Amino acid sequence: VEIDKEIISTINNGKVHISEKGLGELVKKAVDSKKLLANDKPIKSNIYIIAVPTPFYKDQISKIKKPNVEYVINAAKAISKVLGKNDLVILESTSPVGTTELVSEIISKEANIEKNDLNIAYCPERVLPGEIIKELINNDRVIGGLNNRSSLLAKSFYEKFCKGKLIITNSKTAELV
Repeated sequence: VEIDKEIISTINNGKVHISEKGLGELVKKAVDSKKLLANDKPIKSNIYIIAVPTPFYKDQISKIKKPNVEYVINAAKAISKVLGKNDLVILESTSPVGTTELVSEIISKEANIEKNDLNIAYCPERVLPGEIIKELINNDRVIGGLNNRSSLLAKSFYEKFCKGKLIITNSKTAELV
């Protein structure tokens, strides 16, 4: 999902808008095989990954920078419109401890699905520009679900392309990582 119409068009034409070694070829292959489609709103899927910015804002009283999870909340609300009972949601955005639980509460309410029927996990993305593809494949990952089922479903997803270790924990521990 992307809000910039020009970026949507670029991706759907099999091209990229950022400079990242090897990304252009991967995007073209994914678009040509119909496995990648950019859109301005969520469409039905089985797996949703929330990877949005979490910029800091300065608390005017304490002067301490705090993460702004507004984009995470908006993404959770948006996917709730198309999310099904057995779908998987993975939060990758750098977020404070407790955000995955917050996402589950939002999705449960917005999608009208009991929290026990949701599959939600946190898996922090740790990559450096210029090496993103290599690191997405080779880095170890910590995966923390809100329940064991969520953790195992997320692990199964990452096993499809990750060569690094996949370490299962709970969502709060993964968020702390």
